[in-house]
Amino acid sequence: MSVDTSTDHLLFFTRYPTPGSVKSRLAEEIGTARATAAHDAMARYCLSAADGAAAAISASLRVLITGATLEDGASWVGNHRCVIDQGDGGLGDRVHRAFVASVRQGAKRIVVMGADCPALTPALIAQGFALLDGCDVALGPAADGGFYLFGLAANAAHHLPALMADLPWGTDAARSVLERNAAGSGARIGMLPLHHDIDTLADIDPVRWPWLAAVTGLTDASTAG
Repeated sequence: MSVDTSTDHLLFFTRYPTPGSVKSRLAEEIGTARATAAHDAMARYCLSAADGAAAAISASLRVLITGATLEDGASWVGNHRCVIDQGDGGLGDRVHRAFVASVRQGAKRIVVMGADCPALTPALIAQGFALLDGCDVALGPAADGGFYLFGLAANAAHHLPALMADLPWGTDAARSVLERNAAGSGARIGMLPLHHDIDTLADIDPVRWPWLAAVTGLTDASTAG
């Protein structure tokens, strides 16, 4: 199914891996170079999961980039993908704008995901879409109080301003505020399993993600498999 006709939009938000601009907390522990490499590795891993989900449900995958030109962004993620500039404003402004654009383009189910949760799989992402058949919002809760996936049914788009009102993106209160906003607006939330975002070395499970443990120096690359 083509990008223009799909009614399922998967919006992959990520930042170009410029040293010093990604994974600041991880960089404090392992240095800028390794933190940048970790961001790059996670983005590629999560993007592969997004590819798998998009193929399985015939969704339109759009990669929304910040921190680089579209040319550099496309070169990084692959020129065959649909790459879009996130635009100006805070993260909330950019996500809101992307949701609205997808609704205007005819999407019925829209899922936003990032590149911080290596537990994301094609099946888990597809489950986020499936939740939107019976709920207004799909939410993938992160252990740090945020969320790794945020989905919206287009027929609930009128809830979007209330859902995102004063949402403290990037903090440990983000999920609780979103849930409170949903309750206040009458939006129904469907929940995915709880998983970890990767912000520090303590978040990395070297058994589940040996490739990430290796790139961050937690384990020797020769033993990472």
